[in-house]
Amino acid sequence: MSKLDRELQRLGWPIDGRPGSAADGSTRCLAIDFARSADWPQAAALCQALADDLDLPAPAVSVSGSAGYRLWLALAEPTPAAEAGRFLAALCGQYLAEVPAGHYRCHPAAGPTAAPRLAVEAVPALDAVTGKWSAFIDPGLGEMFVAEAGLDMAPNFDRQADLLAGIQLIAAADFRRALTTLTTPEPTAAAAAAPRHAGDRYADPHSFLLAVINDPTASTADRIAAATALLPYFARPAR
Repeated sequence: MSKLDRELQRLGWPIDGRPGSAADGSTRCLAIDFARSADWPQAAALCQALADDLDLPAPAVSVSGSAGYRLWLALAEPTPAAEAGRFLAALCGQYLAEVPAGHYRCHPAAGPTAAPRLAVEAVPALDAVTGKWSAFIDPGLGEMFVAEAGLDMAPNFDRQADLLAGIQLIAAADFRRALTTLTTPEPTAAAAAAPRHAGDRYADPHSFLLAVINDPTASTADRIAAATALLPYFARPAR
């Protein structure tokens, strides 16, 4: 097995056209294809967000032999394709709002009809139409391929392996944490702005009830109930 194949096997990514998924439909390989080279700024921003916002390892980046890019993520443990697809759908929904949905594709796709085996082409590979090679690249060089995609010559496979050697696997706990972060709805603006009783900051019941009575944002029913509860603690006025 070549040095490059060993790295691809470590990451759970396709080798020689074989998909990076198991027969039971689980996968360790997550990928996002960008069909247009012009979307590199959004692809680069997504790479940064994975590290800065989700505290996940940086993805690998490959350039297509025709046009566009692919971001690669490697899971430490096999994950059901449906769960992986849900993660990618939530990730793209949050960070690729400016990219038309038809201009990127996730592997695996989200939903119950997601294919159990990933349709992810191996890299590097020669594009039969353009005659150019796809290849893994240093993300810092991504902008170089916006005007002209692919490599004119086959990349050095050992150097490709060296690039992949720096890619870290995403631990199962980190993947679940990121999935929860992406799929947990944030409080709506209305909920965040909803008035709270002034009494919320009091621990002692007497002070709390007084605060409710004097809280103009409390409902009339709540203020009456608070006043009724306090009545036994007030002396009756002398006649």
